[in-house]
Amino acid sequence: MNDDDRWQAFAHRIDAHLTAIDQELAALRQTLKAAGIRVHVQRIRVTRRNKRATQALQYLRQSATPATPADVAKAAGISPEYAFDVLSALVAEGEVERVGRGQYQVSKR
Repeated sequence: MNDDDRWQAFAHRIDAHLTAIDQELAALRQTLKAAGIRVHVQRIRVTRRNKRATQALQYLRQSATPATPADVAKAAGISPEYAFDVLSALVAEGEVERVGRGQYQVSKR
C-alpha cells in the first residue's frame, strides 16, 4: 500500500467519523433548540499538505529573514507564481504570515 492509498483510507475513516458526529450534532441541536438554546458548531476540514507547501514551510523555518515568493520558488524548484499561490494558502491556514510587501515568514503562534 503506497502513501496515497494510506491517505485515502485515512481520509475515508475520518469522513465516516465526521458523518457520525454530524448526525449526533443534528440530534443535539434539535434537543437544545426545543429548550430554547442556540448552538453553532463549525465542522473541521481534513486536508493533506502538498509537497510544495511542506518545502515552503521548511525553507521559511530555516530562513533567518522573511522570504519572497521568488526565494521560495528557487528553493523549491517551482515558478514564483506557484510559490505565491502556495504561500497564500499557507497564510490562509495560519501557518505563515505576510510581514511586508511580498515578504513572508512562519507565523509566531
